[in-house]
Amino acid sequence: MSEFTTVLIMPDVVRRGLVSDVVGRFERRGFAVIGLKMLNVTRSVAESRYAGQPDAATRAAALVEGPCVCVVVYGASAVSTALAMAGDSLAPLTCAPGTIRGDLGSGSSSCVVEPAADADGARADATRWFGASELTEPVLHKSIKLVDKIAHWVSENGTRPFISFEYFPPKTADGVAKLRQTLALMAQQRPLFLDFTWGAGGSTSELTIELCADAYAAHDIEVNMHLTCTNQAPALCGEALAEAKRKGIRNIVALRGDPPKGQEKWEAVAGGFSCALDLVKYTRQQFGDWFGIQVSGYPEGHPDVIKPVAELGRPLSASEQKRLVTVGSGASAEQFVCSDADFDRELGYLKQKCDAGADCVITQMFFDFEVFEAFVTQARAKGISAPILPGIMLITAYGGFTRMTGFCKSRVPAELVAKAEALKEDAEGFKEMGLSWTVALCKQLVASQLVPGLHFYTLNQSANTQQILQRLGLLLEQPTEALDEGDTLKGTHIA
Repeated sequence: MSEFTTVLIMPDVVRRGLVSDVVGRFERRGFAVIGLKMLNVTRSVAESRYAGQPDAATRAAALVEGPCVCVVVYGASAVSTALAMAGDSLAPLTCAPGTIRGDLGSGSSSCVVEPAADADGARADATRWFGASELTEPVLHKSIKLVDKIAHWVSENGTRPFISFEYFPPKTADGVAKLRQTLALMAQQRPLFLDFTWGAGGSTSELTIELCADAYAAHDIEVNMHLTCTNQAPALCGEALAEAKRKGIRNIVALRGDPPKGQEKWEAVAGGFSCALDLVKYTRQQFGDWFGIQVSGYPEGHPDVIKPVAELGRPLSASEQKRLVTVGSGASAEQFVCSDADFDRELGYLKQKCDAGADCVITQMFFDFEVFEAFVTQARAKGISAPILPGIMLITAYGGFTRMTGFCKSRVPAELVAKAEALKEDAEGFKEMGLSWTVALCKQLVASQLVPGLHFYTLNQSANTQQILQRLGLLLEQPTEALDEGDTLKGTHIA
């Protein structure tokens, strides 16, 4: 859990000009500096600060030898991490190399840094030496990791789901302008976060970062930046992450990514990453705890391992039957499935990503609640404890729906297939059916209490997303701008 702590940089270190060394260590570990002040501490204040602690008199005397610096840092497990980074306070001159005391101990003074001993001590230090206006959001970094926002939401709202939206960078200036209008409109719904995709091979990298930074600044809503390692050397990923950090972006989705347009299969560049796991590891190694890292989950199996049923050469198991995918119709129809063995390996790989530092899982689209339920159940059995957010794809047009589900080899329940085929020539009827199906799926997800929120793949469409929220009873207020032509808001509430 993210928290703040205080670290006193003692007068001996200030005299030797090593303040930036100490502060830099915390920043490189991913901590945000939310307060820093040079102090001349009186003896009475020093004695009060160390009252009841080991070697209190010696430590208080060291604190009043000259100016010191108090720094307030924010990040995951800040109190315990700062204590570990400092080294053993009872034997500072024998601290291991790599700790602050071990590296910066001068030999003439045992006092180098003094982190707060616990959360109460940190709060006492912050109150003692800082006014509320002198700390960022007082004592909270404004932008925080999604896993912490989710935990806070659940503690405040119980089973009421949060909402979040995904958008993609348009290809034209007019499209970007329209998206900015959409973001302003949808920000009224106070989503927990806004998600922005990253083009294959980094083709939209600058625009993605720009949209993230602008959306956060304009609407004060957390942003979640996709980052893919397709056709990118590690150095380019590092540059993108560094730029995101400079812009104050705290959350990313670490992805392998799709092959660039015109390239059929994914290929790693020479010396590059081979999978999302590599990107998760790299991000944690290079940027510590700064970024909240989200990864993808595949309720039906990754498309790369969804194979023709004929290749199995055996009857399908009960669980495979539930993941069975039919692509095409009539005589050209072909069936695909992710085998139980491949599905288990996929879950093992997801566990590796979480163990390497991923905080949350966001699933790819699905249209069958039972498929999602089975995925979550098996993920928990694998030891995956991270929040799992369902990715909800809008169903709005027959052509787009069939192309998308065919390309991704997504399971479409027989009932939905029948409804889609019956309405394929009726655009308005198909859209209404698709919205109704999506609302029913969302109701099942909320009723199951398996999910803390609903993540919508909006396809950059505001009106259709608003209609779904209206029917779910989650629309906070009527939009202040006109909907897309022909759209209306109507419906019921979650039952």
